[in-house]
Amino acid sequence: MIKMTTLCPNIATVLTVSVLLVSAAFAQEPGNLIGTNSWGEVPPAIPEVPEVPEDLSILTRGPLHEAFASAHQQDPQSSDLVFKAPPELIDEVPPEYKPEGNNVQWISGYWAWDDSQSDFIWISGIWRDVPPTRRWMPGYWDSEGSGYRWVSGFWTEETQQELGYLPAPPASIDQGPSTVAPSEEYFYVPGNWQFQNNNYRWLAGHWQPVIENWIWVPARYVWTPNGCVYQSGYWDYEFENRGTCFAPVHFTQPIYRTANYSYRPSYAINLNIDFLTHMFVRPRCGHYFYGDWYGSSFNNVSYRPWVSHNSHYRNYDPLLTYYRCRRSSFDSRYNVVQYLARQHNFYIKNRDYRPRPTYKAQHKHARNIEHRHGSRGHGKDYLHKSSYVRTYKDLRKYDEQRRKQSVTNNQNGPKKNSVKKHRKVAEEELRNNRRKMEQRAELQRERKRQEHASQKHRVAKHSNGKIRLQNIPSTREREQDRLSKAKGQTRQPKSNAQRRNSQPERHTQSRGKTRTTQTVTRPSPGKKTAQQEQARRLQEQARRSLQERTRRNQQDSARKAQQEQTRRAQQEQSRRAQQDQAKRAQQEQLRRKQQESLRRAQQQNSRNTTRNTSGKMRMQNIPSVQQREQAARKAQQDSARKAQQQQQAKRAQQEQARRAQQESARRAQQAKARRAQQDAARKSQQDQARRAQQERSRQQAAQRARQQQSQRDAARRAQQKSQQDAARKAKQNKPKPPQESRSSRLRNRSSKKK
Repeated sequence: MIKMTTLCPNIATVLTVSVLLVSAAFAQEPGNLIGTNSWGEVPPAIPEVPEVPEDLSILTRGPLHEAFASAHQQDPQSSDLVFKAPPELIDEVPPEYKPEGNNVQWISGYWAWDDSQSDFIWISGIWRDVPPTRRWMPGYWDSEGSGYRWVSGFWTEETQQELGYLPAPPASIDQGPSTVAPSEEYFYVPGNWQFQNNNYRWLAGHWQPVIENWIWVPARYVWTPNGCVYQSGYWDYEFENRGTCFAPVHFTQPIYRTANYSYRPSYAINLNIDFLTHMFVRPRCGHYFYGDWYGSSFNNVSYRPWVSHNSHYRNYDPLLTYYRCRRSSFDSRYNVVQYLARQHNFYIKNRDYRPRPTYKAQHKHARNIEHRHGSRGHGKDYLHKSSYVRTYKDLRKYDEQRRKQSVTNNQNGPKKNSVKKHRKVAEEELRNNRRKMEQRAELQRERKRQEHASQKHRVAKHSNGKIRLQNIPSTREREQDRLSKAKGQTRQPKSNAQRRNSQPERHTQSRGKTRTTQTVTRPSPGKKTAQQEQARRLQEQARRSLQERTRRNQQDSARKAQQEQTRRAQQEQSRRAQQDQAKRAQQEQLRRKQQESLRRAQQQNSRNTTRNTSGKMRMQNIPSVQQREQAARKAQQDSARKAQQQQQAKRAQQEQARRAQQESARRAQQAKARRAQQDAARKSQQDQARRAQQERSRQQAAQRARQQQSQRDAARRAQQKSQQDAARKAKQNKPKPPQESRSSRLRNRSSKKK
């Protein structure tokens, strides 16, 4: 049985149904569900930022609001038990500044348990651009025994009127993708369990194309005390385009208990890409945590960096999956996650640049760091990235910059696209150059292997005693070869004697011996610039010629591969033709052998002929007419018998197939009947359990009614008894009238007669 809760603004009614239709979890493109983000006019002026009261502290670390982003859990899990009652919800007033978007709504905050302070902190509300066709169901604290457990909120479909509670699904069996992605523009969607016909069916994962500026949140089950709730998959905005998130606060004094107290958030979080560097996750928790959780561990629970969360297939994260497919704007060689991982490693090694736990401590620490190390270099940049909590003025300035940038991008759309296209072209050229260098290195290694195999790589001693390679030209000769090839000329290689004769010689006298050395001409300082320019030109020409040669080598290799493929196809065809020819030759040889054996048998029969008494020639081995007729009848009988046997065998096969089909149908009917019996038994058991539960509840209600009636009767009897006692006491305490004397009575009577 499945519990269903009607979603109403003011009341939640529990219903009972038998079937819940669950939509498929395949990712569908958002399409024209909503329009693109557009920036309107500048918002009105906002009041000055109020000073932070002494009774609360602005935190720069803590859990992120669930409605803004939540960690994906493949299996529904309950949160940890907290043995302290949460306070009542605060009357939170939305800030006056509201960001622009398609469907921006205010979602109130809630109390969350902070392990670092062992106390509750208030997670401020957020301005959220609601995902298309979605509605937020807030979480709540549920009492369980002597403790309290947090029940996470979730996004449900906007058109869903009833909330169904399902039994807990089996553990996820998703093992990651089993096939290679079609391209780099695809991401993997994990599989999940689907509840259909009162049973769970596994829906395998699949590859989904990436849609720019959209993040796919896969389907999941959310744990609740009444059962698990199914949340179907949906498309959500990028992390930095989801709205405005405000910093959490910690109340040092319970000022929220005062009458008519209200709280308005005034410090926002800068949700750019660098904010994800300081984001963490923890097991058995659906929250993202941000701030200084580097190496933190509370209650034997460690916080893991978000950038390395889904290194295992069991830890799927939609944000990581999306940003792995997105290139970083700072360095196109890396994706966003790789860029954030490098940033995260810097903060691991440099403790001074990590964010502080509170807003005041962060600003004080930033001033101290700038005073000690100065305000230049990469340190200031890293320090600025760790100071992500902003006031209203900073928030408005940041939004105005984004608005101007968006307007500029809309005005210069083709230019932006051209820049993006040029960046892609540059990346493609870089990959091609790397591939060409690898091919060139492979060609050089192949050439060296061939030279070594042909023993052409021989060495010889020079006249001065040094070992010199004979067949390897010098650098100057290689440059001349490149220039001559570029000009269309060919140069004949020089021998060692020609190389020695082409250089000028000078004679020196040393200890009675004459030594001949080669002079080296050095350019004058005035000619260095021209020579450098000429060398640069030569290098450029050499590079171009190398690229052209590499391109030609690639074309030659492709042509050779095609020729090799054609040659192999021709060889395969010729091999098949030879096999067919050999088969035909064998058949022809066999036919000839049969003909030869038949001819020899006929010759043998002709030699065995004798003459009859009548003088006529008679063949001994030739049958008579009667024998031939008998042989024909026998052959007909044999053929009829064989046909009958074949027919009987065919009928037997058909009968066997029919029996097998009947047996399978009978088994299927038996299985169906057995399942129906099991379902009926299970339903009867469920009905009996339900009736027993109803009977127990009715008996308990009757017992409670009897107890209440007996209590009321006892109270009524006690009240009547008390009333009677009071009346009796009042009657006893009533004063008696005084008695008259006899003389006074006589006197009164006489007076009355007169």
